[in-house]
Amino acid sequence: MKNTIIIPALILAFTSLFAQTMNAQAPTFQSFLAQFQKATLPFAICEDDLQSTKATAATRLGWEYYEFLPELEHSAQYSRMPVYPEPVAAFETEQNFAVLYNIARGASKGKSYCISVFDKKGNHLATNFVAGVNATTLTTVTIDAELRASVQGFQINGTELNPMNSQPLDLIIPGNPDQIDWSVVTAQTTTAVAVAK
Repeated sequence: MKNTIIIPALILAFTSLFAQTMNAQAPTFQSFLAQFQKATLPFAICEDDLQSTKATAATRLGWEYYEFLPELEHSAQYSRMPVYPEPVAAFETEQNFAVLYNIARGASKGKSYCISVFDKKGNHLATNFVAGVNATTLTTVTIDAELRASVQGFQINGTELNPMNSQPLDLIIPGNPDQIDWSVVTAQTTTAVAVAK
């Protein structure tokens, strides 16, 4: 007799939970922005930030907010690994919002920072890779108040960093959301296009 009472009660509980989930409103752009800590421009990610071995518990962006970052699917295909965006900072200019996040890939210890720029209505304009580190290269960035970035590449040679090329990026223009392949970026490069690996 107890089982006959428990089963309908469980079904009712699951039905109620499902109905609440279905009635929940879709996340808004403002609630998406609230996932990121507000920061001011200019903003930089330097060598020390990227080489830090300090263990920090990164907060992952909730999956319900992935729709605001359309390049995530591309990033997952690029690496063939699931991606988990970790919010870093949100910026606001007179005409735009921008969010900076690390694209964590599985258990990888590398870092890959991207910035996505939106207009004031929340329409996605562009996503660009701006900084990161992997086994062979390290890329730093300084972002100015006009959402222009200067990225600098370094080749990792043991414990030494050998400067390679630098490259300017206009972050409002769609670019490359993947790690920059510095081997194909020449010293004369002045365009905002970075070539993906």
